This record gives sequence, C-alpha cells and structure tokens, in this order.
Amino acid sequence: MTLAHFDTILAFVLIITGVSLIITTLTQMVSALLGSRGTHLRWGIQTLLASIDPDLKEYATDISEHVLKHPLISDSAFSKFENVLFGRWRLASAIRKDELVAILRLLANPPPGQPVNALLPSCVSALQKSLAEVNPAAASDVTAVVTEVNKLFPNEPDKARLLLSPVLASASNLPAKIDQWFDSVMARSSQRFTLHMRIWTVVFAVMVAFAMQLDTIQLFTRLSSDSDVRSQVLASADAITKKAEASQTTPDGSASTLTLRAASDNLSSILTNNLVVQLVPQPYPSPVYRDWSPASRSFWGILASAALLSLGAPFWFNILKTLSNLQPALARKKQQKPAAKKGS
Repeated sequence: MTLAHFDTILAFVLIITGVSLIITTLTQMVSALLGSRGTHLRWGIQTLLASIDPDLKEYATDISEHVLKHPLISDSAFSKFENVLFGRWRLASAIRKDELVAILRLLANPPPGQPVNALLPSCVSALQKSLAEVNPAAASDVTAVVTEVNKLFPNEPDKARLLLSPVLASASNLPAKIDQWFDSVMARSSQRFTLHMRIWTVVFAVMVAFAMQLDTIQLFTRLSSDSDVRSQVLASADAITKKAEASQTTPDGSASTLTLRAASDNLSSILTNNLVVQLVPQPYPSPVYRDWSPASRSFWGILASAALLSLGAPFWFNILKTLSNLQPALARKKQQKPAAKKGS
C-alpha cells in the first residue's frame, strides 16, 4: 500500500467520523427529549417488582414511577415539577439496589404528614404486605428473636416493636429477591436502551445520507484522485479527532449532547471553510428524489454511506485513532526506503 492510498483511506474515515458525530448528536438529543434512560429504567423496576411478587404486579407501574420520581432518587432538574408535561423527564436515570429497597420502605411507611409522591392506599397496603413477608430461610431465626424480645418487654410493645423493626426489615423476602435479580434486570434494561438508540442511529444515518446525497463511491473516488482535496481533509484531522475524543469522556460511555453539538458545528465550519469536498452537492438534485431509485448508481453509493454511518461515531473514532497512529510510522518507512537505496 502506498502512502497516497493510506491517506485516501484516512481522509475517507475522517469524513465519515465527522458526519457520524452529527448523527450521534441527533441521537442524543432524541434520547434526552424522550427521557429514554429514565423510561427504560422504569421498565426494569416495573418488570422486577411484577416478577418477584405477583401481589405487586397490579401496582408495579405506579410504584416504579414513584420510586424514580422521588426527590431522594431522581437526578433530574425537573424532579420538583409536578406538571404531567415533565413526567418522563423527572425520572431518575440510575438507581442502586440499596436505594431501591430504601425507597420502597419509605413509600410503604411514609413519615408523618403529607408524603411526597404518595401512592394509593391499596398500593401502599400491597407494598407493606410484601415487605412484611419473611424470607423462609431466615424464618426460624426471626421467630426466635421475636420471641426473646417479647419476653424482655412484655408490657412495652412499642419498645419491642422498635427493636424488632431492623430485624424484620433485614429478613424481609422482597429485598432478598430484589438483591437476587436486580443486576440481571438492570442489564436487560441497559440492553433495551442500547437497542433503541441503535434503531435511532440507523434511522438518522439513512436520513442524513440521503439528505446530504452522501455518495460513498463518489466521495472515495474524489479523495483518491485529488491530492489537494485529500490534503485539506487530512489537515482537519486534529480538530475532528479532538471533538470525537471529547464525546467519549462521559462516565457511562454516552456522548454529551453539548459536546457533540459543538463537534457538529466544528465539522460544519471545516466543511465550509477548509474543504473543497462538497458533501452536500451544489446545485442540489432537482427533484430531491432524483437519485433515490435503485436503478441509479448514486442510490447504492448513498445507501452504502447510510450503512457505514449506522455503525456509529465510536466505531469510526476507534478506526480513526488506529489509522492516525499508523500514519507517521508508514510515512517514516516510505522515507527510509529512498535513503536505503542511495546508501546502497
């Protein structure tokens, strides 16, 4: 492979990475608008409660809603708003096992006064019943403790109840089942979220590819035949790479909407000011669907672009990093060959 061939591939990957950032921006905006993380987490908790205790199946949706909207759990800036319009935006995007159990107990036994996000009385009763059920494995131990405490305080039921509350809570059957299945259900919720985001990525990849008339075949041919255009694309490598790298820095691996929006603005500036490559053809095809027929060669080039873009920005960013690291080594190797020939 010659250096020109390598640069052509690198320039092509660079452009696909830049356009993929725009698609990732759109996907993250849809995710935020729909509150996808919260709604998938709600599905997970609802499924968990309904599956581990049939008595809670009827109330699982209501309970999961109140758990994720509770001020102690919700990490949303909209958690304080009671308006139904902010419903899915008020949901927490993450929860731990101990937090889930603690909030369930708080909802079942709210503090004096008007509780926040109060459940229906029937729902509270069902939740109290589930939390009161003792784990069969701990039943004998709990019975022995209850008997001894009642003997110590035969005339002080309130004190006995206070002492027994932690014991009964730790032996409750519901928290034990939650501990058993929580990780599995959360993994399924994460998979569902990833699948939905992948669907949105594919949809936006097709839309962007056809809207921009991004023909992979034509683009690759242009880059391989025009060294000036190829050089201008490679000159913008650092800018796009830094923006793409910034989109990978969030703790959960998702891209920051603001960061990605800045990346797409940066790419737009590069395309407008630095590159001769017209990703959006000028003049634009008239009618717009002129090349959307399978009989047209451009249709297959655009469809190929959609398929490549649907792989996502992280995929192309990893390839871009690998190729960028190889470029200096390949350039040095090419420079050493003429020197070796002169020496011989």
